[in-house]
Amino acid sequence: MDETLPAPAERFLRALDKALWVLSSDERESVVLEIRGHLAERAAEGGQALEDSLAALGPPKILAAAFDQNRGTGLVPIPEGFATPHRTMTVGEVVRQMRATSRAARPGLILAGAVLVTVLTATDFLSWMSVRLPEVGVEIAWVMAVRVAAVLLAFCAGYRLVLADEVPPWGLGRSTFAFSAALGSVTAVAIVGTILVARGFAAAAVATGLTGVGALALRNLAALAALAAFSGALLRVQPWLAALAAERRGFTLGDSWRGTRGRMGNVLKGWAALVLPLYLAHVALNLVALRLIPFGPGTLALAGLDGAVSAGTALAAILLNATVFRWAAGEPIPAPRPFGSEGAPAELVEEARIRLRPLLRRSPPQPVRAP
Repeated sequence: MDETLPAPAERFLRALDKALWVLSSDERESVVLEIRGHLAERAAEGGQALEDSLAALGPPKILAAAFDQNRGTGLVPIPEGFATPHRTMTVGEVVRQMRATSRAARPGLILAGAVLVTVLTATDFLSWMSVRLPEVGVEIAWVMAVRVAAVLLAFCAGYRLVLADEVPPWGLGRSTFAFSAALGSVTAVAIVGTILVARGFAAAAVATGLTGVGALALRNLAALAALAAFSGALLRVQPWLAALAAERRGFTLGDSWRGTRGRMGNVLKGWAALVLPLYLAHVALNLVALRLIPFGPGTLALAGLDGAVSAGTALAAILLNATVFRWAAGEPIPAPRPFGSEGAPAELVEEARIRLRPLLRRSPPQPVRAP
């Protein structure tokens, strides 16, 4: 069902997917898959048959309104291979999954971003000052300690807002320390492993008589290969780290490793599209602040910009890792929360339905055909 349909059908399906945002991810994908199969059959009959079918379906927003999950839709069962996204996804599909994750989260992600922007801006400026104006005597160890603590707390809060309904987002419980210890451990293993591999290849080069530029090139290539391998391993354990922070007990490191098998291409697309560009912008801003401009008011402005960029990097990573957790755990992404973190009163929901029902029952305008 993944074949590409003619352009009008693909545009219709993209618009329908967006209009079905009120459904959870598994229901939405089931509806789109069913309509895609119907349009594929009509496309095989010819262009006129496809055009007639699209006209009969009506505007995507009107069609989406028919799938009211509260009245029942009679949706077809979701094929196992489609419900668990081992399939290759486009960058746009991965981004839409992340956007659905953010819509289904409890309110509070903006606050987490604001905390990150504030702390990262201040610590950026102070750390740059320690390099550019060492005579001021900034205690860089304390600055970095505050920075790391803020980032860890923000990650825990983000994961809890996205993946847990009952856990207080900013609580300092056992899960906070478990997440921090696990993240520190796997990061240390990656760094130490990369260093040991590089040194091992350097020693092997010396033992074989390779010296100078050749030995240096071999060591650097080995270090890059090891860094890439450990980075891939880090991505595969991120769902487990998210589960620790959100207190999703029962999801183990092994579950994370097995659950990401076959999905790393989709994960890498998400990182390449949303996380990596922001991280590269962060690196560039640090280079400008430390090497290219004099220290002063411009540095403070750069610190604010870098704080926003770094906070965006963290939030994008949280949403992607939480989405991958849902993939690995076999959970659909819930429907959005139109009434915030608390459920709406039953009488309010019923009143809204009474007002919407006449609108949803209107027949879509029929296209006028030329004689």
